[in-house]
Amino acid sequence: MKVIARAFRAPSRSRVRRLRTSFLAVGLATAMSIGLAGSAAAQTAGPPSGDNVQPTFVDGNPTCAALLPPDSFLFEYKQEEPVEDATNIPLSFTNADTGQTLMGTLDIDVSNSSQGQVFSFDFDGDFVAIGVFAKGGSGGNLYDYRPTGNADDSLLHAPVNTRNNRFFDLSHISFCIGQVQPGALRIVKNSSKGGLVQTPGAEFSVTGSGYSEKVTDSTTTPNGQVPDEDPETGEICISGLTPGQYTVAETKAPQGYAGDQDTKTATVVSGTNCTDNQPTGQSNGQVTFSDPPLTDLTVHVKGQLNDETKSRITCDGESSGELADPADLSVPGLEPGTYTCTIFIDP
Repeated sequence: MKVIARAFRAPSRSRVRRLRTSFLAVGLATAMSIGLAGSAAAQTAGPPSGDNVQPTFVDGNPTCAALLPPDSFLFEYKQEEPVEDATNIPLSFTNADTGQTLMGTLDIDVSNSSQGQVFSFDFDGDFVAIGVFAKGGSGGNLYDYRPTGNADDSLLHAPVNTRNNRFFDLSHISFCIGQVQPGALRIVKNSSKGGLVQTPGAEFSVTGSGYSEKVTDSTTTPNGQVPDEDPETGEICISGLTPGQYTVAETKAPQGYAGDQDTKTATVVSGTNCTDNQPTGQSNGQVTFSDPPLTDLTVHVKGQLNDETKSRITCDGESSGELADPADLSVPGLEPGTYTCTIFIDP
């Protein structure tokens, strides 16, 4: 298997370099005209990928810099013919300005379907595919994953040969590789009676992907905690998180509510944020907690004549104590439910 990689830079970006000698740094490729409709009448793009990304047929053999804006990705990784399975392909990229080094691996799995060769890819670490070009025949299929990229997809293929309705054999695959974009985690705090809780102050612990912090539903940030980026009571948002699975637990309930004891999990998705692309579900970085509102119970018993009668109150195991006049019992913080109180009056 022959491997070729190319790194590109836009005029506005500083020169970058690769740590691995197998990746070649080159200048920005001259833009070239791409016939999206394709000049080969016998080829069409064919069906979408496993993630439902519809490819676009591109004639010829363009580089990533010709297929996509150079500032939308970091470098190109190319697997030449024969295209075949490859596991844990090492990838690295160093920014000369910041000194930051990104590291990751790439897996490629090639298989045969009833229509011909298909392949899947899986990135692990700091990288995602911004675009993938699958070459076969006189052109290739461009899978465009902009703007956030995609860490894995399946059922990618070269264009369809319309003469036999089969995919052309893969002659090479080019991965236009970008950096994983951070995501956001959204915590929704509901009342069990419906709607958001009415009081702020709910506290949560958030762990996952090397992250371990606390956050409070508040417009101010307690010492040692990360800020809640959503100002509305009952809604908490944290941005800038590494995509992956996170565990959230309620460590303190808001005033007037009992806490939700269940631990929740959610998957933070690359590209989500706390402004115009907030998480919307468990698989997209949102967890929902439900807290029951609390009620205070007070029972007061007083005889009409002094010292003629004395009373005792018991409510679900709580007692006012010895017989007395008056007798008082207060039970704070009762969750919604049915409670039974018994009043004993000494005859």
